[in-house]
Amino acid sequence: MLAVLLALGWLRVQGQELGMYGTQFGTSLLVLASLASLAGVTLWSAVRLDRTDVARRQLLGGAEARMHAVVQSAPSGMVMIDRNGTIVLVNREVERMFGYTRDQLLGTSIDQLVPMRLRGGHPALRTHFFYDPQTRAMGAGRELFGVRKDGVEIPVEIGLNPGFSCSPRWWTSARASGRKFAFGRPWNRRPTAW
Repeated sequence: MLAVLLALGWLRVQGQELGMYGTQFGTSLLVLASLASLAGVTLWSAVRLDRTDVARRQLLGGAEARMHAVVQSAPSGMVMIDRNGTIVLVNREVERMFGYTRDQLLGTSIDQLVPMRLRGGHPALRTHFFYDPQTRAMGAGRELFGVRKDGVEIPVEIGLNPGFSCSPRWWTSARASGRKFAFGRPWNRRPTAW
């Protein structure tokens, strides 16, 4: 850009020396040409930045699509929530285990999968987890239960995994395994806290 401005200044001086125009017109011409050059460089930079941003979004979108494909093919139920406890992703196994469709779960609170008697304390536990997110088993040493759409409680094993998705939001995934739930009958032991 500096070379363009120097060339324009030289042309201005040459035009004045040859008597093609006066000093005021030459200065105005230089200012207009400089502004046009600056606008051109700004436009060129904006186009380059836009192309870079588009390429970055395509890469991130591809990574997020691959992550969704892995989650969908997982043999265990996986639920991803945001910091507010809103369900942002579920896989087919969660749909099968809990009896909800994906559309019925997405955008709703994770608390609908928590037994009613335990829902009151769940938001505080979730807030604590997001304050200090670490991969761990939930409720270590206790039996945990989820509640299906039909109201039947099922035993679950939950592993918490913090992460950051490609979109700007934190999420956690809970891997729920209904292995203790055999032949469609609820577990017979007395339930403890979620």
